[in-house]
Amino acid sequence: MIKTIRFVFEKEFRQRSYYLIFISILLFLPNDLGNLFAVVFASTLLTREIENKNYSLIATLPISRMDFYLSYYILGASLLLFSKALYFGITKNSDLIGLLGSLLFFAFFYSLSVLSSIKGLGGIYIPISIWLVDLFLKSNDMIKNYSLVTQKNIFINLISLFLFFSVMIIFHFSDSSNYTKNKNKLFTIIGLVFVLIIVTWLITNSLR
Repeated sequence: MIKTIRFVFEKEFRQRSYYLIFISILLFLPNDLGNLFAVVFASTLLTREIENKNYSLIATLPISRMDFYLSYYILGASLLLFSKALYFGITKNSDLIGLLGSLLFFAFFYSLSVLSSIKGLGGIYIPISIWLVDLFLKSNDMIKNYSLVTQKNIFINLISLFLFFSVMIIFHFSDSSNYTKNKNKLFTIIGLVFVLIIVTWLITNSLR
């Protein structure tokens, strides 16, 4: 795992150092603007490799797909935490819960983008759509604590964790000979159902 993390960090900083520095500055922006760039960043991390077919070359290396999935999340989460911690430090706002919420928020959109990309739907379109719906719904005082972005509710936290680990399993076994298409579809349907449940629930509560 450590070797995979080192490989991913070295690869990305060698190939996209200017982009990573630039996105870190954008992640530093406050509130919804910074969160928007976080969604874009999460949606283009691993999906860039998948959609450009670069992963087929990397897959020939002795690297576990699960480690690869986790390593890209760690890379993105590290930059997000750095930017958020720097922002909280400058504004003198000690918000540890907010930092933990950022990790779950990033995990949700990262895994959602990977799932969308695996199914050929494009890694960025569905996450951005979900973010826009969430942006609209969290303006309602009744449900603002159930936002997928702010992650202030334990139910939302569990949804994010479930999706993250479900997609990790899908990604790990999707090209394996001992992983059937039915299992792939099952995990995909479960992940999408949970996303649809939370979005539908948020819409229903906003209309009450």
